[in-house]
Amino acid sequence: MELILPTGHTPVIDEALAATCTATGLTAGSHCSVCEAVLVEQAEVPALGHKSEVIPAVAPTCTETGLTEGAKCSVCGEILTEPVEIAALGHTVVTVPAVAATCTEAGLTEGSYCSVCGAVLTAQEPVDALGHAWTDIRYEWSEDGRQVTATATCEHDPSHTLSETADAQFILTQPSTFEKPGTGYYIAAFEQDAFETQIRFVTIPEVSCDGGETCPSRTFTDMPPVTNFAHIPIDWAILNQVTLGVTPTAFCPADSCTRAQVVTFLWRLNGQPEPEGKENPFLDVKEGDYFYNAVLWAVEKGITDGTSATTFSPDDGCTRAQVVTFLWRAEGKPEPTSSFNPFTDVKAGSYYYTAVLWAVEDKITTGTSAITFSPDEACNRAQIVTFLYRAFAG
Repeated sequence: MELILPTGHTPVIDEALAATCTATGLTAGSHCSVCEAVLVEQAEVPALGHKSEVIPAVAPTCTETGLTEGAKCSVCGEILTEPVEIAALGHTVVTVPAVAATCTEAGLTEGSYCSVCGAVLTAQEPVDALGHAWTDIRYEWSEDGRQVTATATCEHDPSHTLSETADAQFILTQPSTFEKPGTGYYIAAFEQDAFETQIRFVTIPEVSCDGGETCPSRTFTDMPPVTNFAHIPIDWAILNQVTLGVTPTAFCPADSCTRAQVVTFLWRLNGQPEPEGKENPFLDVKEGDYFYNAVLWAVEKGITDGTSATTFSPDDGCTRAQVVTFLWRAEGKPEPTSSFNPFTDVKAGSYYYTAVLWAVEDKITTGTSAITFSPDEACNRAQIVTFLYRAFAG
C-alpha cells in the first residue's frame, strides 16, 4: 500500500455578520473548503440595542389634528413610542355685528371669524342703501299763485327732508269779459322725482275798474286814466295775464310792442299750446327765449312767416298793419262781409288789406282818423292790448 501524506486545509473565509439593534451578529471566521473543518470559529456579537430619537409633538390647530410626542430608533427607524392623535381644537367664533344700511350709505350683513386663527367663517355681504322713501309730501302755493313749495320727509330717517320751490306757469283757457268771468290754471312742475306736477284752477273775474282799489292795474304808476281808451283793455290784459307789465310798477303803455311780444300775447290768449313740430327756421329765435314756443306756434298756424326765410326779427317794433294781420290770421282769415274801405292809405292788393277791413268791421280798430289807418305806424303796448281786448273780450 502506498502511503499518501496529508495535503493541508484549504481555508475559506466566513464573513462577519454585523449585529443590528435587535439581532446578534458574528465575527469573521474560516473553514476548510475541502473537509469543512472549522478553522477559526465565529464568535457571537451581541445585538446593539435601539438608539432612541424623539419624534416631536405636533400641536393641533382649529381645523387640523395634532400628535403627542413619540420616539423612534435613529438607527433602524423602528417606532419606539407611538405618537397619539390629538383632536382639532375647533374655531373660537367671534361675531362681527351687522351694519344697518341708511338712506344714502350701504350696510353689511352679520359676519364671523375665528379669534385664534383669524379665518373668516361667515363673510359679510353688502346691503344696498335704502334710498329715500319720501312721505308726508305737502304742497304750498304762494298767495299770488306763481310759486309752489313742496316738502317731504323720509320715512327711514325723519331728519332727512326734501324741499323744492317751483315757478308756476299760468295757462289761460277762457278770457274774461265784462259779462262773464274767465278760466285758467296755474301749473308747476318739479325737478325732484318725489314731487308731482301741481295744478290749481282759478276763475278770472269779469273786467271791472273804479279807478281805485279794485283796479287790476293799480300797481302801475304810468297808467292812463280810467277814461282813456286803453285803461280797461290794460286791466283786462293784467287780469288774464296776457302781459304783466314791463316792471312791477310800470306798464309802459307808450312803448313800442315788438314782434316777439305780439305773437307771445296771441299765444297766451290761445292757451299756450305746444307747437306740433319743433323745426325752427329762424336763426334769431333760440330755444330758451321766452317767445320760442310762441313763434314756432305762430309760424305753424300761418300767423306769421317771419321777416325772411331765416329771420323772425323778434325785437323789431310791430306795425299796426302787422298786428291786425296777425289777429286776422289767428282768427282763421275771415272774410269781411263788406268791401267798403274808408282808408286812403290801405290799398287793395296789400298783404294787410283784408285784415284791416275785417278789423274795422269787427270794431277792433277804427283807424287813426276817419280816412287813415296808418299801417306803417308802430303799434304801442296800449294799442296792442286794446286790439286784443276788442278781439277776444268784445
